[in-house]
Amino acid sequence: MRISVCRKSTSPNSMSDGMFKSGHLHPRWVDRAARIKLLKELDLGTLKITGSPIVTAERSRQYVETTCISCGAVKEHLVDNLISGKTRSCVCQRRRKYNDPRAKILGETYDAINQRCNNPRNDNYSNYGDRGIECRFSREEFITYMLINHYHRDYRGVEIDRIDNDGHYEAGNLRLVNKRDNLRNKHTNKLIRYKGDTIVAADLWSYLKRDHPGFSLSHGTTAKLAAAGVPIEEI
Repeated sequence: MRISVCRKSTSPNSMSDGMFKSGHLHPRWVDRAARIKLLKELDLGTLKITGSPIVTAERSRQYVETTCISCGAVKEHLVDNLISGKTRSCVCQRRRKYNDPRAKILGETYDAINQRCNNPRNDNYSNYGDRGIECRFSREEFITYMLINHYHRDYRGVEIDRIDNDGHYEAGNLRLVNKRDNLRNKHTNKLIRYKGDTIVAADLWSYLKRDHPGFSLSHGTTAKLAAAGVPIEEI
């Protein structure tokens, strides 16, 4: 009886049985300078590429030196894991995620953001997801980003505000503010002109009280009149 034997293709573009490509796509033939450039353009969380040459080890595995800007650890990482996204940040961030009480608060904040952006049954969906506002972070990315870029000792007494109220929850559009300032950045706020400045109607009472100490209307009444378009002179 004749037994047919399947032989591995020797085509330069064929895949080997292992994790690497064969032929001119094999790691030993890949342009290392181009790979370093690619690695430096990736979002690797707290990891920064600090080693210049890519080092080849056993089975042609390629490693590159990284430094964590959070904990300062210097380590060699497998290049393929960095490029594929298997390695997204330093291991210290995973420890921080589970052990740092601030990470728990930020995680709960993320869950609330995710709900109002993606859950039509959420009470605030009409002001966020329904307006096209997106949360462009994963939960871990959000926690890491805030801990590194918007440090706060415990994240209590502050809120995470979007700088552009019509923009998304994404890198570059977030800031930490107190609750009062956050309320002043809502798209539903009524804006009015007072002495050449644009202010929120709810703040008019403070300005009038400052400029006219004898002003007698309450804060709530003043805000309602201003929001309704009543001229300041009549108020």
